[in-house]
Amino acid sequence: AERGTTKMAAVMMSSRVMMSSRVAVGRASRRWMSAAPLAALSEVVMSDEAKQELNRLRGKLNEVAKLKALYADEPAPIDFAAYKTKVDPAVVDQLEAAYKATVFPPIIDVTPDDAEAETKAFADYMTKADELIAESRARITELKEKIAMMESKKTGYETTHADVYAQFPEIEAEVDEEIQNHQWGKDVI
Repeated sequence: AERGTTKMAAVMMSSRVMMSSRVAVGRASRRWMSAAPLAALSEVVMSDEAKQELNRLRGKLNEVAKLKALYADEPAPIDFAAYKTKVDPAVVDQLEAAYKATVFPPIIDVTPDDAEAETKAFADYMTKADELIAESRARITELKEKIAMMESKKTGYETTHADVYAQFPEIEAEVDEEIQNHQWGKDVI
């Protein structure tokens, strides 16, 4: 009798879990399945870590879709009459009374009332992100050009006067002027 009671209690518990899971999964899937532009994200994501996180998100969304499909229908009602033939009817009556007396808390839908405003805000953030990406790419190009210029003008032990004069013609003119005017120590002090 104890084994049958335990099984019936497990059925009751799984029925409650299925009901709450079905509601939670339905809310989550409505929000994420429609709001997550994974294709657009996969085009923007560049780093390996971000790609891994995007794949992890894809996996979670697939799990949600599977749970949604699994718990899409209402759970089958518990057949207390069938258990009364297998277990002590008094115990089944107690469990049935407890099950029917159970009051589930109301389900609070936490999805925003104004989904369009949230979608517009997300689009605004994406536009701002695109602008920042364009600015960053322009700055990267500018910095690469600056680095190339600096490397081309870099001097070292093997640099000759001719190399310096070729890169900086104004220095050659200044040196020639100082030599003609006999200003030997002008820039020394």
